[in-house]
Amino acid sequence: MLVFYEAITRIELGEREAAFALLRSLQGRKLGLVPVRDAGFEAVWDDPEFQKIREKLAHEEPRTPDAPVAFRLGDSKLIPEGIAYDPKQDRFLIGSVARKKIVSANRKGEVKDFSGPGDNLDCVLGLFVDAAHEQLYAVSTNGFLDEAQKQRRNAVVRYDLRDGLLVDRYDAPDASQLNDLTVATDGTIYATDSASGTPFRKTPGEKRSRLLEPRARSQVQTASPSARTVSFTLRSRPASPKSTSRPERPRACRNQTQL
Repeated sequence: MLVFYEAITRIELGEREAAFALLRSLQGRKLGLVPVRDAGFEAVWDDPEFQKIREKLAHEEPRTPDAPVAFRLGDSKLIPEGIAYDPKQDRFLIGSVARKKIVSANRKGEVKDFSGPGDNLDCVLGLFVDAAHEQLYAVSTNGFLDEAQKQRRNAVVRYDLRDGLLVDRYDAPDASQLNDLTVATDGTIYATDSASGTPFRKTPGEKRSRLLEPRARSQVQTASPSARTVSFTLRSRPASPKSTSRPERPRACRNQTQL
């Protein structure tokens, strides 16, 4: 890996031959390191010698068969992010960043709105289906939009999959930008905060979420696969297009607490 990135640095410094020598040293090792156009190789992309090296590296890698297309979404402005599968109704739930809603799609690609216009959702990111209890959990956030500088909103919303009604909303006023989530068998919600790098947790009996302590965070990262733990992977996220639509008045929600 270091050799690959050193080759990129050499190219940026104009050291063509040194960069090519480094790339040749990767041949035969099958490390999956194949140069692509927009990754620092633009200056030599049209160089015939570079293309020979690249083609040899690519040829050595086993090709992964292309996955078949399950279905296509007709709305080009949906900008989907999270996706979850509802096994009881054999459908996919998809969150939209730009449209600020959740849609459902069947295997034929037939799409319809799942959330209501009055649910007051922001950008929808992570989704989780609790199939045993027929519940859908979703992250709603405006944390990466400019509007968050004036009013930041982060919440986990819960829907009943049987009737599609919004059941609960867990606001997270201390979060910067919630992203992914999962729910343990005891009903505890775990959600990641991509902006602060902090996991949040809310147990069924708590009114507010608690930040995972450093010790607890270390435990969930190093626990054995057989343990009942939750693992978090933190990474940066590019900003998504902003929506200028104003939120509508939320429809009635059975409960509302803070995450």
